[in-house]
Amino acid sequence: MTELQDYLPKTFLERQGKTLEQVLESLQNAKIEFSTKLGQADLFDPVAQGKWTPAKIADHLNTANSFFAVCLERAVKNKPAILMPKGHVTQDGRAINPGQEPRANVSREDLQQNHEISFEALTRYAKKLETPQLLDKICVTQSFFGELSTLEVLRLCAWHTRHHADQIPTVKT
Repeated sequence: MTELQDYLPKTFLERQGKTLEQVLESLQNAKIEFSTKLGQADLFDPVAQGKWTPAKIADHLNTANSFFAVCLERAVKNKPAILMPKGHVTQDGRAINPGQEPRANVSREDLQQNHEISFEALTRYAKKLETPQLLDKICVTQSFFGELSTLEVLRLCAWHTRHHADQIPTVKT
């Protein structure tokens, strides 16, 4: 957990924007960047030895974004925050996904469709969070960052999308 906390403190997420409008713009740009790279990638070729394929990366991202959309929805509906189970770390401090491994055998169309659906849900609930009370409302206790407000969740989603877009190799022409 120290790897994430040292590498990515919450203040780092503020680079995705300070206001809801800025964060939504960052989220939209990240969505487009990821979708473009995914559309050009060899889905089933690992990005490096021992690493996930672009299909697994996309499935992981779609799962995470769908989960965070549920967190935002709960905040809008004034429901209690979600408590994520604590993740695991390797001996050298790297995060291990506490859930199942991402699916590897998903079609490009399904990945792209789920990508669109998850971002649509994030955006829909984000637009309902216009009051400071809702932007600052804690909606999840996340496994590595601790308590996250709705605005922090949106920042995390934008950063997380960019992080994984950067992992997908650029197609050589």
